[in-house]
Amino acid sequence: MFDKLDNGNFGEYVSESRQKMPQPTRYAPAYDFSDFQSNNPSDPLPGDRVDIELGALDLTTDEIIDNLALIQRDDGALRNSLVTIDSLSSAARSLFALGGTVRGPWATGTAYVVGDVVSESDKSYLCVVAHTSGTFSTDLAADRWVLVGAGGAALDAFGALVPAADRVPYFTGADSAALATLTAYARSLLGSADAAAARSTLGLQAALANLTTAEITQLLNINATTISAAQWGFLGALTAAPAATDLSNVTPGSVTAALLGDNAVTTSKIASNNVTLAKLANGSAGQVISYDGTNAPVAVAAGTTGQVLTANTGAAPSFQTLPTGAPVPTGLVQVGQFKEVITALGAAWSLPSGGTWAYSGFRVTNSGTFDTNVSGVAAGSTQVGQLAANTRWRGFEWRVA
Repeated sequence: MFDKLDNGNFGEYVSESRQKMPQPTRYAPAYDFSDFQSNNPSDPLPGDRVDIELGALDLTTDEIIDNLALIQRDDGALRNSLVTIDSLSSAARSLFALGGTVRGPWATGTAYVVGDVVSESDKSYLCVVAHTSGTFSTDLAADRWVLVGAGGAALDAFGALVPAADRVPYFTGADSAALATLTAYARSLLGSADAAAARSTLGLQAALANLTTAEITQLLNINATTISAAQWGFLGALTAAPAATDLSNVTPGSVTAALLGDNAVTTSKIASNNVTLAKLANGSAGQVISYDGTNAPVAVAAGTTGQVLTANTGAAPSFQTLPTGAPVPTGLVQVGQFKEVITALGAAWSLPSGGTWAYSGFRVTNSGTFDTNVSGVAAGSTQVGQLAANTRWRGFEWRVA
């Protein structure tokens, strides 16, 4: 429609909204992808953050295009009738009024008259006082020249670039420019119609598709406090993150040590009477759990036949062999037959044959839940623990006679 404009009537044909178009929104990165990649080298980029950055770039680009349409024709030239008198500086308007003469670069020892225009240091100046030039800085300070326009060193550098396929221009300094490679991949990303298309181009959808069902289930069922917001953003394409206190969907065995930060599980976060023997780390047959001189838990190494558990001042107890000729504790006829008991599932507990045995133990369900306990002294072969379906006995036997 612009070919229908009369000189000076551009504003009559441009809509009110386009005349008042604000400056484009300046793009400012809101997320440090390099920092994320450094801290999470094996994780894909967070999809929600990529969406935000691409959305911001899209907003700035759209506004630049809209503003560019106000000043540029489709053939690349400045729109007709766009520059009006009030767009010019007072010095430039004076130049038109005086019918100035372009004299080229400023030169010393030259007679200049009012209206002459010269260039100096990439700037254009209008002579307002007739004079014979000496030193330009002195003449300028004496108000013999007025600046009418900044020069184009930067634009000259930009214009000097030779266009080539798959290249984009960019400035390398205040008055220098160069061409950068614009790959097909970069063009495809810039050409993404929306965030979903951008994720597809970045390969995020493919990365999610490569996860197994078990891996996806494990990731989605972890409490939100165990992984970062950025990681939840990556999983956002699959489902929303659960609330920080929602543990209802945590699959047994899915929260491994690798998913928990150091010292993340404190005593206050563990319910009382909730850690069963089945959840304790495995040890060696015959070991005893005790405490060392610093009051820290410690596994006492198993003893051998004939040894007794002996207290050690300031340290954990240990199994030791009684010295030759040492007195035998009252009631003990034979020392060393100390046995750990773990019965088969659903079996009863009976003492070994012969002698008299001290015993102590408890019965747990197959899932590790405490059921009942027994202790006492009985003759060999005595059944001290009744059988029950889906349970087993754990404890010890010590021959005392």
